[in-house]
Amino acid sequence: MVYYELYGLPGAGKSTLANIIIYELRAKGYKVGAWDDVYYRCPNVIFKQSLKREMLFHINKYKLFFWCWKAYKNCKNPNRAFYNKLLILTHQLLMVAEENNYDIVILEEGAIQYISSLRYLEDFSDDKDYKRISRYLNKRLIIYPVFCNIDIAECMSRVRNRGYGSKRFSYSVGCEKFKQTMIYKEKNLRRISSTFLPPIEINMKAPVADNARLLVAEILSRSLDERNKT
Repeated sequence: MVYYELYGLPGAGKSTLANIIIYELRAKGYKVGAWDDVYYRCPNVIFKQSLKREMLFHINKYKLFFWCWKAYKNCKNPNRAFYNKLLILTHQLLMVAEENNYDIVILEEGAIQYISSLRYLEDFSDDKDYKRISRYLNKRLIIYPVFCNIDIAECMSRVRNRGYGSKRFSYSVGCEKFKQTMIYKEKNLRRISSTFLPPIEINMKAPVADNARLLVAEILSRSLDERNKT
């Protein structure tokens, strides 16, 4: 199974682009897994305790559980919401790969985004742990990062034009602080994605239809290469 993760700043247009790509690939006859197909693969394992019980029956997941647990212990923020999301998502991805129901999985929110949020929002600073998680995933999945590149000023404008919660956040922290937050987040995302294959970079200021067409062509080309290897 080949896994594409779109990552980037808030408001870049990741979800819109992912939805178009998934629709077009499905129209071409590919079995494509989306967010709901992965994260909610089996409804009874989306809760932490049920998921941990399922992991007990899959020995190859023990290392993943251990590295995620270490990340959990290293987080200084007591909430640790993104730790839980990372644990669930990575486990579900590995299970989807084993079940082999999809040719391609495309997510607009995944491991890179969650590890980045762990580092920034939950004060997790141990590089060794997230690199171990990355190496573990790289051994079991073919992961292609897709960086949705957008200008910081454009990102700030889009976030402020979103719903009430995003507006409230962006205005409450102040323009300069919000800008510094986005600059730090972008650097953080690039740093974490460097532990995977070199990213496909998409200019999100270009029309979304053009970006979708380019990315679909790239995905089809890489899928053909992977088939030839096997």
